[in-house]
Amino acid sequence: MRTFTIILGLIVCSILIFNWVNALGEIEVGYYTGEPEGAFTGGWQEGDSPEVASEKRSQVNSTYGLWLAVVVGVTGGLFYIANEKDKKTKELKTWYETEGKKEVEELLMKENNVNSHVEEEQDTKKPDRKEIIECPYCLEDIYAGAVKCKHCKTDLTNNG
Repeated sequence: MRTFTIILGLIVCSILIFNWVNALGEIEVGYYTGEPEGAFTGGWQEGDSPEVASEKRSQVNSTYGLWLAVVVGVTGGLFYIANEKDKKTKELKTWYETEGKKEVEELLMKENNVNSHVEEEQDTKKPDRKEIIECPYCLEDIYAGAVKCKHCKTDLTNNG
């Protein structure tokens, strides 16, 4: 990412500078014929007066200078972000290799212990609900270990 950012920034800067130089090269100072301006051949010929040419150069320099500063700033910002990302990745990799593996293994062991403990508790608390028997009073199907028949509402704890 960093290399791509630098290469892209250099390409854009090169294009800007090339166009900047060409734009400045198109501005020419002409020569004054000595005739009053507005006459058939009078005024500045084959270019602009020094004042007009200077104004045009200032406009070109301001425009391209601003764009060049923006490109350099954006390229620098992207480079900084990519560099910080690489630093964080290296720090995370180093932490994982030194301490992280141990912590992850400990967390997994704790989770396995908790899950096995929960499974043991569930096995001891719940009766086997898969076995179905008949209610001795209404002869409807009920789960084995039921305390009360869901059909006839008879208390089944007194039956042995």
